[in-house]
Amino acid sequence: MRRFYLLLAGLFLFGMSAFSQITYVKTGASGANTGASWADAYPDLSTALANTATGEIWVAGGVYKPGTDTLSRFEIGNAVAIYGGFAGTETMLDQRDPAANPTILDGDVNGDDTAGDFDNNKSDNVFHVVYVDSLIADPVILDGFTIRNGRVYAESDTLDAYFSQGAGLWAFSTVDVRNTTFTQNIGGAGAAAVILGENAAGSSFDNVVFDANQAYSNAVLLAVLTSDLSLNNTGFTNNLTENGSFQTLFSANISIDNSHFTNNQDTVTGGFSSGLFLWQSINLTVSNTEFTGNSATSAPAVYIDGRDIQADGLGGYDFNNVTFADNTIAGGRGTAYFFQANDVNFKHAEFNGNLSPGGFATGIYSRGDSLVLQDAANFTIDSSMFVNNDTDNRGGGIYFHSSSARVTETTFDGNNADVIGGGIYLVDVTGAPATFLEIENCNFTGNTSAFGGGIGHQSDFSTLTLKGSNFENNMVSSSGAAAYLGPGVEAPMTIENTTFVNNNANAGAGFIYFTDYSDLTVNSSVFENNTTANDGGGMYISSVGANIMIDDTQFSNNSSAGYGGGAIMLFADSSDVNITNSDFTENIGSTGGGGAIYFGSQDGFLTVENTAFTGNANSFGGGIANFGTGSLATYKNCEFRENQGITSGGGAMTNGFGVTLDVQNSVFEANTGTVGAAVRVQNDDIVTSYKGSTFDGNIASSGGGALFVFGTNPTTIDSCSFLNNQGPTGGAVYLANDTNLVVLSEISNSVFRLNTAGSQGGAINHGNVNMNINNCLFTGNAASDTGTGGALSINSSDTSDVVVNILNSTFSENLGALAGHFSVWTDPTEPGFSNATVNLANNIFYSLGDKNYAIEDGTPVVLSLGGNMSLDPESTLDVYLTEATDKPGEDPLFVDPTGFLDPDGIPNLHLTAESPAIDAALPEYATAFDLDGNPRPFGAAPDMGAYEFTIVRAEEVVPNEGLLTIAPNPVKDAAVLKLKGAWEGALTIRIADQNGRVLRQIAARKTGEQLTEQVDVTGLPAGAYQVMVTDGRKMVVTAMIKQ
Repeated sequence: MRRFYLLLAGLFLFGMSAFSQITYVKTGASGANTGASWADAYPDLSTALANTATGEIWVAGGVYKPGTDTLSRFEIGNAVAIYGGFAGTETMLDQRDPAANPTILDGDVNGDDTAGDFDNNKSDNVFHVVYVDSLIADPVILDGFTIRNGRVYAESDTLDAYFSQGAGLWAFSTVDVRNTTFTQNIGGAGAAAVILGENAAGSSFDNVVFDANQAYSNAVLLAVLTSDLSLNNTGFTNNLTENGSFQTLFSANISIDNSHFTNNQDTVTGGFSSGLFLWQSINLTVSNTEFTGNSATSAPAVYIDGRDIQADGLGGYDFNNVTFADNTIAGGRGTAYFFQANDVNFKHAEFNGNLSPGGFATGIYSRGDSLVLQDAANFTIDSSMFVNNDTDNRGGGIYFHSSSARVTETTFDGNNADVIGGGIYLVDVTGAPATFLEIENCNFTGNTSAFGGGIGHQSDFSTLTLKGSNFENNMVSSSGAAAYLGPGVEAPMTIENTTFVNNNANAGAGFIYFTDYSDLTVNSSVFENNTTANDGGGMYISSVGANIMIDDTQFSNNSSAGYGGGAIMLFADSSDVNITNSDFTENIGSTGGGGAIYFGSQDGFLTVENTAFTGNANSFGGGIANFGTGSLATYKNCEFRENQGITSGGGAMTNGFGVTLDVQNSVFEANTGTVGAAVRVQNDDIVTSYKGSTFDGNIASSGGGALFVFGTNPTTIDSCSFLNNQGPTGGAVYLANDTNLVVLSEISNSVFRLNTAGSQGGAINHGNVNMNINNCLFTGNAASDTGTGGALSINSSDTSDVVVNILNSTFSENLGALAGHFSVWTDPTEPGFSNATVNLANNIFYSLGDKNYAIEDGTPVVLSLGGNMSLDPESTLDVYLTEATDKPGEDPLFVDPTGFLDPDGIPNLHLTAESPAIDAALPEYATAFDLDGNPRPFGAAPDMGAYEFTIVRAEEVVPNEGLLTIAPNPVKDAAVLKLKGAWEGALTIRIADQNGRVLRQIAARKTGEQLTEQVDVTGLPAGAYQVMVTDGRKMVVTAMIKQ
């Protein structure tokens, strides 16, 4: 390519002169040939041009040739307006009819050319059909002509440009070409027309057609070193060319409107563009224009190169309401190709049905690895469409190579890339600057590829942001139906308010994320009905050293048929993963772990907070599978409901292979599984802890209705509630180990109520594990098989030497075929072969039906450390309660041991003021706080059992505005208490002294407008007291004086 250099400043606008004089031209004219009238018209246009300095030239229909040799030309040296299309009788310009009177300026001297044959009979053709000289002050108008059969040579370094450019038109000055056709012209560059220099600035083409011309090297229409060039309603059709049908070199301010580039062909293998080609030119506007059916190795529609000007911030290329359809890329890149181009903007553009067999980037290809300005605003695509584009390689719709961009309000539908990036592909090269791709409010539907049906991202340092977008029905044969990232991407990615629906992949149906040392943030998004034949129905993440945040995002009905991760497959080694305020519903995995999430990271951190898991299922870990040596999985304020571990348990979650689990303030409800309907812990050395959590209504078909822990796995349970769970062994909890490497499990400040086991351990089934139970409540638990404990079944086998410490706990009315509260089994095959020691301190065992304790088999040891109370029909623990501080056979006097006063039948196992358990526990074994969180001791010494007798509660005191009265007051022995108002149901009446110590506690029930209760105060010392009535939530108080 011959290069020219242009000073882009100081270009001038030229106005048109007013034309008045008319010169007439008509082939075969027989008059005076003065050009003064139609009768005396010049028969030859060249003569008219030579004799006309100003005004208009009217040319009648016919064929006009510039001369008889190749150097002949229609030479224009003045600012004239030349009009064709006349019949030869008109008196006004608007009377002419160019269609009926074709006016042809023909460069075929011998008249022997054949249309479409650019090789034969060309030696006689003129070099330039029309030549516009330089330094013409006003525009030259050419209107109503066909310019054809000009011929110049192919370009070469030894050939002057005059002989290789502008076969149809050579313009050194401004031209205004209208209603004209350029056809059958041939040359090296600007085969039909060339616009040269700043004196040609302001040239225009209106309603012009460039059809069936051939350019050997540089375009059919060529503009060089000029500016303010406009094309309106101009067509480029059926041209054979290289480097564009229209090309500008070092030019500025180019406008193309309401035009079309159709069926043009770049004939050079490896060539660029048969449509529009810009080289180091600036300020292009293309509007209301179509590029259809063009073909080239690369860029059949548009090629723009800004490599030499971008560093100075020059560029500016706007495409508005432009269509690119059915163009073909023959092994190269991009229907529209931008190389180091600044400030590119598409709006209301459409790329439809473009093909790239063996090539890349069927729609747009942008390369910017040398760009100084790398801002997303540097390349924008808005309100556009990419539909049914197809490539054998990468980037069905768009290919961004080391190029920043912003894509908004745009649709990608039905595009295909056989390798990666059906909709968009982005990549960079080593050493390229960091780039930014922002995609907002876009739709990706029905796109296909092997990887990344919607988006394929392999750009190491490109930050990708998705906002307000939709990925639906995209499909890949391998991974990442919606989006594929990596491997090796190290730039952050953000997904916000985006939906991924009905995408299908072999792995990672929503999107797949292979990154190292980068950040992924997902906010307020939806992953729904995505499916994969492998792992990660919603998303598949594999990263090292990454920071991953997922917040306020919904995952529903996603599925995986591989190893796991119906919603998310997560391999995040040495990464920090946070999932918050999200929802996982009915995600399914068929053969592996983690119906919702599979966390398989090494030395990683997973924190899940304020998130719900509902109705998820997989073979194991219906909700979540947590695996990974050295990793920590933390769950805070989460809800797990109705999840299923279908074949191997862990309905809500499964944990193993060296992971550490920390569960806080979470709810596990109605989950199911073979073992551990809520949580299963497998393998050895898995440290798990549960605090402030509720396990309610979980059902296991084999063991551990709520928790199943098997192996040398230390387990901590603190401040949890286990309610209504079911499992054959361990209705609530199964803790066991099959080796003699005994580990310690801690259970404290927890409630076990109404859990049931068909075999043993209504609340807890224990085997070969050291265990501390402290400050807990066991009530209403049941185990039905012979040899079981309704609350606890303690077992020691092989050579294990097990120690179980039960401290500061309350056992009430648990049911078991052998013992209501706990039973112990040691291996009886050889005396002393296994051992179990149960140490008791500060406990209450209360049963009016079943035994408190029984030996299932063997020779276990039960040892009282003091401060225990036991009451059952057979006094089964009395023989062991031999310390002076023990109280065998005594009634603890609970407030409501049967739950009769509670509308839900829940027993109130707090102590009444008369309880012998008050101040009867040993301080050295007492906890600092009771099960309600009240400090111990309240009185002189701690109380036995889980509850400290105290007035300190979290009840709201309401003003006593006539609600509560007591009379007489002062009172001697008895008084009548009356309570009015909306208080109903079970109530508690307390009488406390001035130190706040509750001395009397009475259960009552209010069923009408007023409660009337006789209060006995005999035995109370004289003095001032507070009388309180509470429903457990609110309290009203009045003063009483005892005489």
